[in-house]
Amino acid sequence: MKLIPLFQPIFDIWNESIMGYEATIKGKYNESARTLFRKAFYEGRITKLDIEARKVAVKDGIQLLEEEQKLFVNISPQSVNDIDFNDWWGTDDIPYKKVVLELTESAPLNIKKLEKDLVIAHKQGLGIAIDDFGKGFSNYDIFAKIGKVDYIKLDKTFTMNCKNPRYYKIIKHIVDLCKDIDNSSGHNDTSVIAEGIEYEWQKEILINAGVRYMQGYLLGYPEPANYYKNKLKSPLV
Repeated sequence: MKLIPLFQPIFDIWNESIMGYEATIKGKYNESARTLFRKAFYEGRITKLDIEARKVAVKDGIQLLEEEQKLFVNISPQSVNDIDFNDWWGTDDIPYKKVVLELTESAPLNIKKLEKDLVIAHKQGLGIAIDDFGKGFSNYDIFAKIGKVDYIKLDKTFTMNCKNPRYYKIIKHIVDLCKDIDNSSGHNDTSVIAEGIEYEWQKEILINAGVRYMQGYLLGYPEPANYYKNKLKSPLV
């Protein structure tokens, strides 16, 4: 299967700079990543697709990064195994500290096993992010049980409804929770990334709620690596 890697920028709004890119894929007939993974899940080959997607994403994505930027790579929790991590990428020349595993929930999870596997991943230097945070119970469970989560990505539902006072309070609560739960255990803060930013008013409301990192069509579309390589890296306009 031919997979085409795409990269969407994640912005540090406070510093008006790109802090990293989320890697995604599309098929040779322009199928979305969601479509490809849904089909793979029902065909029992989601782990195989995960591996293929990681390899093409890392090959192009690592070359795209500058300085402290991170590459966020989507991964199904079912694919996290305590294996030789070099097998995941097709190369042993990966700067692990630049890679963040972004956990996407696609099936019921074995939280106890996942906790063990993610501790191993973290010791390798890989960052850990939880995608679609707030959408389901298990990502709260992962956040509570895993020793260190570096990023949580707010589900787009919060971004869409951030004008609603109740949603706004929940967003602020999540931001404060990420600071408090890690400071109490001696870790650095877990950073909150808001997904689905499409309008300027969403960005302003989320800044007021304390959200520093944002991602969405307002700030940049998923594009091939060469698109961002050739673009000036001062994109907040």
